[in-house]
Amino acid sequence: MTPRAETGTVAVRLGADRTVVVFSGDIDITLEPEITAAIRYVRVTGLPLELDVRHVTFIDSTGLVGLARLAMTGPGRATLLHPPPVVDFVLDMTELGRHFSILR
Repeated sequence: MTPRAETGTVAVRLGADRTVVVFSGDIDITLEPEITAAIRYVRVTGLPLELDVRHVTFIDSTGLVGLARLAMTGPGRATLLHPPPVVDFVLDMTELGRHFSILR
């Protein structure tokens, strides 16, 4: 029996001085519309960007591209908050981690 994938979510939270995009669960192709919507929102706010990935359980190439697109959208360098081992692994393998400030 194959374990059921944990449905992923993307939520945007606007703070007084930053925009936080919170990811949880499986970040895969099914979330592409939500990631695109988050990118549009981040562009409008123009605030520094934090990506909270502490509750990510899986990330595929679509999720990785979404993180990269978000990082390029906000002003300055995006901060990745508390990446779990699954996210660290993908960032290390692709060297994408060097494009983020990482808060562990």
